[in-house]
Order: sequence, then structure tokens, then C-alpha cells
Amino acid sequence: MLQNYGTTFNFGTTKSYTLDKQWNRYCFGLQKFMETESMEPTGLFKGFINEDGSKVVYFNDRELDPRFDIFNLTRDGFDWGYNGTAPMQLSVAMLAQATSVKNAKRYKTQFMHEKLVKLAQNRWNMPLSEISAWLKQKYLEENPVNVLAQWMKETNLTKKELSLILEQPIAVIESWGFQNEIPPLAKRTLHYYKLSEQSQSVLRQLKSFLAQRLVKNSKQTNGEIENLNKNVI
Repeated sequence: MLQNYGTTFNFGTTKSYTLDKQWNRYCFGLQKFMETESMEPTGLFKGFINEDGSKVVYFNDRELDPRFDIFNLTRDGFDWGYNGTAPMQLSVAMLAQATSVKNAKRYKTQFMHEKLVKLAQNRWNMPLSEISAWLKQKYLEENPVNVLAQWMKETNLTKKELSLILEQPIAVIESWGFQNEIPPLAKRTLHYYKLSEQSQSVLRQLKSFLAQRLVKNSKQTNGEIENLNKNVI
């Protein structure tokens, strides 16, 4: 998961930073953040109402542990569809199962507000992957990656290559990393450049195909002429 992009930016002062190190720290931080204390990396949470009217939540094939050892907010059981102590207890239990006690404590209120209040009253399912995606988004919001480092990774281009394509000095490319902002026109320019490259590639393939077919037709025509001459003789 950790990659080395080997790109160092200098800004004409004693201040400099290395994008590969920054990206590695970012990836490592995300990896640690997403680590789960559970032995089950995949699964499904299911909530429903029993015949007696009580609400139950299962993770895979067993009833979800309320995790009173983390928070003892209520003894009334789980609930959902609104903000309250019972939904908060469910939030703690689900996050603790899906990720870690640390994240359960940190995000219990946000998870309740953003996910649990929207659940259907009678029956609902939530895959563990949905919670993982939600947590990842939270990490991205709180730890924004340098946009230039991300752009270089996505395009698989170095700052020198970007400089040549965009016809801008390397210092300008570097300044985008310092400002953590890429001009929209630069992205559009690169987009059309790649489209042009693809167009040229398709055109070369077409020319090669037509040339091969011309040679083939020429050989076929010459063969027919030779056969005709033999028949005449």
C-alpha cells in the first residue's frame, strides 16, 4: 500500500518537503486508522423488531454485544431512527465491532446522526463495508492529502513531465504543492492532452491496419495476375 514517488519540492528557501514521505505518512495513517480489533473483517449488521416489540441487532449470526464496557448509556436495549441514548449505545456497539474502541468513542455521535437516524424502523441491513467507507471518508475530511501528491499518483506523472506537458516551469508546478491547490485549467489541459494521446494512438493503429490490408490486397492481386498469365500461355 505504501509507495515511493521520489519527488522533492524546493521553494528557494530553507523550507522544503518531500512528497513521497508525505504520501507514505498519509497512507500509513489511513492504514492504522482503518485497522479493526475484530477478528471478522467482513460481515453484515441486521436490525429488526421481535414479536414482543423489542429491537434486536445481529452481526452476522450472533447478537451484537452492546459493549457496556466502553459506554453504559442505557440499559433499555438498542434503538434507531432518532437521536437518543439507545441509538447512541447502538452506535458504540457497531463501531466497536467494525473498527476499534478508539474510533467508537470518537465517532459515536456522528455515526448516530449521519447513519442510524436514517434506518428503517422495522428491519434494516448495513454491511460492514459501508461503515468502513464512512470511516474512511471521515479520515479524508480530517486529514486532507496534498493535492499535488495525489494528482501525480493518479496521473502517474512526475513534476518534470507535468512541466513539459503543461508548458510551465517546474517552479510553478512546485508552487501548487506548496499552496495545496491545482488550477482547474491545468487539470483540463492534462485531460485534453491525454485524449489527444489516445486519439493519436488509435490513428496509428488505423494506419497500420490499412497498410497491412493494402499489402495483403496487393499480394492477392499479383497472384491473380500471375494465374491469369499462366492460363493465357
